[in-house]
Amino acid sequence: YARVVIALASIDKNAKDVEGYDLVAYLDDYGKVTIQGTTSAAIALIAARVSGNTLENEDLYIDFILNDEMKDALMEVEGFSDYYAMGAEALSFYRGRDDVDKYIEDAVQILSDQQRENGAMSNCESTAEAIEALVQLGIDPEKDERFIKDGNTLYDGLMTYYLGGGKFKHLDEDETADPMACERALLAMDAIQLFQQGRQIYEAK
Repeated sequence: YARVVIALASIDKNAKDVEGYDLVAYLDDYGKVTIQGTTSAAIALIAARVSGNTLENEDLYIDFILNDEMKDALMEVEGFSDYYAMGAEALSFYRGRDDVDKYIEDAVQILSDQQRENGAMSNCESTAEAIEALVQLGIDPEKDERFIKDGNTLYDGLMTYYLGGGKFKHLDEDETADPMACERALLAMDAIQLFQQGRQIYEAK
């Protein structure tokens, strides 16, 4: 539901009235949303903000992201950086709170620590998500020294997954394209272009 709401917002459609259905209402189902952890709570907040809506459970989602123990338990799991990247993206709308600012500061450091020497994260999607997070926070993913490893930027890292012909793979060892990797890579490249225009990939209405 969150990604559909974001898609509708991007083409200026009202997600609260889609053939008579209010899709935003589903984002307020706290129990179902949080069962998947930080990433789901984050995308629910992002969808609400970009579509110009306020969720009844907004404060609960913020607190959930700040205190989600799952992300710490997954520190050694490949791709765990997504939890911090998406958490930071969602909390970017609430900067100015001490706890939020601390979370974002820690998340940026974790992303930097997880970046490999070739500029990439553990997979294509995680690399793309890191780029989106930095752009959302106003950090240049191509120039910030924290994200240049052995001369390679996050964008350089993203392109290590490029197979040519507009196709991206999921992992280093893969030889075929992955649909989600392609989608996330495209979003990351859009994020960089928007940043160069002084914009963010997710803008509140």
